[in-house]
Amino acid sequence: MRFEQNFSAIKLNSIQGRAGHFFWPRLSDGQWALMTVMLSDVPVFYDCEASCIGGLPIEIGWAFIDTSRDEIQSESHLVRTPLHWDMQPVWDPDAEKLHGISLKQLDAQGRPPFEVARRMNQVLAGRELFSDAPADDERWLRIIFDEAGLDPVFTIRRTDAEVLTSRLAMKLGWDSASYEAAKSEADRISPKMHRAEADARHWAVLWRMISKGTAEAFLRVAREGK
Repeated sequence: MRFEQNFSAIKLNSIQGRAGHFFWPRLSDGQWALMTVMLSDVPVFYDCEASCIGGLPIEIGWAFIDTSRDEIQSESHLVRTPLHWDMQPVWDPDAEKLHGISLKQLDAQGRPPFEVARRMNQVLAGRELFSDAPADDERWLRIIFDEAGLDPVFTIRRTDAEVLTSRLAMKLGWDSASYEAAKSEADRISPKMHRAEADARHWAVLWRMISKGTAEAFLRVAREGK
């Protein structure tokens, strides 16, 4: 699967996977390149929940800043277990206590892997995806797309979301105290909850706070909290 493909090199009127297709408007090479740069400047944060560490994916979610509306867009989908996936040996009751997702819920509310993969391609085409557990989440995402018979039309990056956000803060001249204050505020207003959308949205909120805020403001918050 082409997880590191260069999307700007795709100059087709339609992008077709092995099991489906959707359509793009006609764009010149220059327009494709510009669109790719614009999308790449706004990272997408994604997260997966699984049956257990090393198990099978049961939920995937993502979040990113919609710059046209200046708001965070996010969604998640439960993954319906295909009949040939043997979940029982890899179902961890302790993990279920954390994420709160049951096998019955997957059967009743989950979407087939093909629908989930197709939706991701429709929404995230040309973007770059980041996770705070890149090795595990990429493996689970790969399982979904392999099962769907589709190739992703976005790029999965292996840079940790924590590293990415800290680099942004450093680039903008933030010191460690200001960055830690921003992280604490993101934890307060958008905590990670062991659910895919909430955990992905946490990083999008932090990214937005850093990109739009000032180091001085968050340093003041840190000082006032002491």
